[in-house]
Amino acid sequence: VFEQAGEGIVLIDAETLGFVEFNDSACETLGYTREEFSRLTIRDIQGDAASEDIAQHIDDINRYGKADFEITHRHKDGRMLMMSIRNRRIDVGGKNYWVATWHNITEMRGLMQALSDEVERRRILVENSLDGIIVINQEHRLIESNRRFAEMLGYDDGEVLGLMTWDFEAQFDEAYV
Repeated sequence: VFEQAGEGIVLIDAETLGFVEFNDSACETLGYTREEFSRLTIRDIQGDAASEDIAQHIDDINRYGKADFEITHRHKDGRMLMMSIRNRRIDVGGKNYWVATWHNITEMRGLMQALSDEVERRRILVENSLDGIIVINQEHRLIESNRRFAEMLGYDDGEVLGLMTWDFEAQFDEAYV
């Protein structure tokens, strides 16, 4: 199960921060062979996180027995990967270890940023349009509009929300619905 997991799983010595045990997925995610990975520690792969952030995560694991967070890890080729990390503290023979699973969320984060950028770009286009732009739901209620549409009707921005199509369009009335 450990080796077949799609996510990286590592057993970390809580004192040295070295990798005691790990699956192939952990190595592959960061581009290392098993031999190379066995010589690394958490500090070798940590990305641009400030040392106080790392210290806080370590403190959380030791204090609460767990810590879930997102952090960058450095790929062997130098690329920074955004990782979702789940750490749990375990004691084996009186020695502290952490069991961590990590999932590379770099692509997902990039897609989320691209979507957020597109939403912002469209919002700016609609808000700065010289045309009145509206969105009406199936009940003929205005649920979204730009400032220009409100100005065209002589309203302040936002006052048009909730109007029915027959409140501003002569060809519609309640009987039309």
